[in-house]
Amino acid sequence: MFRSLPLLVLFSSSCLLAVDAGSNAGCLPQTGSSCDGGSLGTDAGASSADGLPAVMLLVDISGSMNSPLSFNGPTCGTCTGATCPPTCPTRRSVLIGGLGQMLQSQATTAWLGLTTFPDGANTAFMPSGCAPATVQAVPLAPVEGDAPSAVLAQRQAVLSAVEALGSAERPFSGGTPTAPSLRFLASLPALTASTRPRGVILVTDGLANCNPNNALSCDSSPRPASNLCTLGANCIGPYCRAGYLDNADAVLAVRALRTAGVKVAVIGLGADFDAPESVQVMNALADEGGATACAPGLSCDKRFFAVNNEALLFGALATAMLRVTQ
Repeated sequence: MFRSLPLLVLFSSSCLLAVDAGSNAGCLPQTGSSCDGGSLGTDAGASSADGLPAVMLLVDISGSMNSPLSFNGPTCGTCTGATCPPTCPTRRSVLIGGLGQMLQSQATTAWLGLTTFPDGANTAFMPSGCAPATVQAVPLAPVEGDAPSAVLAQRQAVLSAVEALGSAERPFSGGTPTAPSLRFLASLPALTASTRPRGVILVTDGLANCNPNNALSCDSSPRPASNLCTLGANCIGPYCRAGYLDNADAVLAVRALRTAGVKVAVIGLGADFDAPESVQVMNALADEGGATACAPGLSCDKRFFAVNNEALLFGALATAMLRVTQ
């Protein structure tokens, strides 16, 4: 389990992913940037002749999601999970709140599914805590005709599953096997074998790791740069390979979805993503996904959606829905 470990350290950060809304040229209207925030929950993409869009939410439930959104919060300190006071928002609370707002605000505009990663129930996968997603929490299952009642029921199922995140059945723990979880989505006919507009929205608080076949290893000579270890000084033992950054494989996994006609938007949740190396990694995923935070026809420094509060997450989700379905 990675719960007690810092799952991403670029420099000395103890969290997986870092984000900054002010410089993310494309999150919300109040950010004077070349990206836009779209409509906050009123239009999630238009239907086509082939039906309403089909969108999978791929949500990171790794152990670091129990951490404060920002360790600089005056009431946060080193708290985690339930030990954090109400005045110290955690990534998990912001995730559940932001997703909940989006799901409640958009009723019948798209078919939605939910997949979470890592798979904490798969205790046979080695190294521990690194099992990728192999099942859908709420299957993406569009039906011909797009009956509003069926679309609404599907969204309600996703909302119920989101509200249950962090429960004993689906706890926040483990690492960040982003690449194989994206590859699992590429195996779903509802995404890859449909003529509907299709998309994936990845919400994560960390950079990809957990690849037991990673080319980077603590045994490499010379040893990889220390900032490529997502576990601080803990890329040792069973995490000699799995602890290192797995960005190249994650980019290839996004590319496979794009080849199948599925756009991918990337949302980074947290408050420590100012490090240029981290931004570069997330931008690579966003660029490959074809649904960046930048307003159409414009460029921006952060092409992923960088968010550090619930309102920004709500806005980023609404805009990401537009990007992946257009």
